[in-house]
Amino acid sequence: MERFSIYVADELREIPPEVPRTLARRLARIARAAGLPGGVSAALTVRIVGDLEMSRLHWEHMGIEGPTDVLSFPAGDPHEDPTTSGWGDIALNWAQIRRQAGVGGLSTWLDEASVLLVHGFVHLLGHDHRTRRQGRRMHRVERRLLRRIRVADISRSYGFTG
Repeated sequence: MERFSIYVADELREIPPEVPRTLARRLARIARAAGLPGGVSAALTVRIVGDLEMSRLHWEHMGIEGPTDVLSFPAGDPHEDPTTSGWGDIALNWAQIRRQAGVGGLSTWLDEASVLLVHGFVHLLGHDHRTRRQGRRMHRVERRLLRRIRVADISRSYGFTG
């Protein structure tokens, strides 16, 4: 059975309890759609944080100032099988999710969070978007997973670094 933990930062008390529950259900479907074995015992932690914490993580791990919407942190050796070593962590920035989703309300925010959750998950699967070719390949995987959880793809361009 998959082990997913979703934590909400203490300062985000306004997040309704259905947010972590919905994201956990969608994450389980994402994992199954990605073809992960039914007996996956590896842990994946999703942390829902605010701008301040995300800015700290962004600087600490990427050397970039300011908040971002999602960050992924693989666990252990990237050449190890994550089903035995653990998947890692995904950090979602709730303030950025709300800004990007606009005024649509909880359902819209959950869909935006799900798109970012898929993006972070696909990074943990080993995909990247440093080049246009990598970005197209990664986006195809993301679109397939989003269809499986019945969330519309939110088109956005990747910032290519190569």
